[in-house]
Amino acid sequence: MARQGARQRAHYSPDVGQARGDLYGKALGRAEAAFQSGFFLETIALVESLMADRLESVISLLDGEPARFGTVGEAVHELKKRLSAVPGAQDLPLFGAVTAWSRDRARWIHEFAKVPAAEDLDWDERLEDARRTAREGLDLLRQVTAETSRCMGQ
Repeated sequence: MARQGARQRAHYSPDVGQARGDLYGKALGRAEAAFQSGFFLETIALVESLMADRLESVISLLDGEPARFGTVGEAVHELKKRLSAVPGAQDLPLFGAVTAWSRDRARWIHEFAKVPAAEDLDWDERLEDARRTAREGLDLLRQVTAETSRCMGQ
């Protein structure tokens, strides 16, 4: 179930589909440009938004109504619940990869400037870890997009 108070997705229509496709393309282009420019946190944030949108689209298709979740992790959890009747669907490697990436995303988006007691990463090491997370996110987004497009018959 969508998070209470979460903004709902627009109902599908050809115009909404075209607008979503245009926005998706521009956001992906911006994420790639941000990565090339060294803006790894921006890349991570855009990738998370795009990935959540793709997962929400599949959930919306399965539910027959618009869905919206706060994070990629929530969307994966909900999608796995909906696919629980499909043998092996919950164990798809893509789910594990998205969940793992989501944890790294949360770390860098919410804790980049925090200094935990048990960690001694300096600025350059943090930036390199954020770069790695951004790169993995871009690669994973391509997989998620391909898989969700296949699921949706596109």
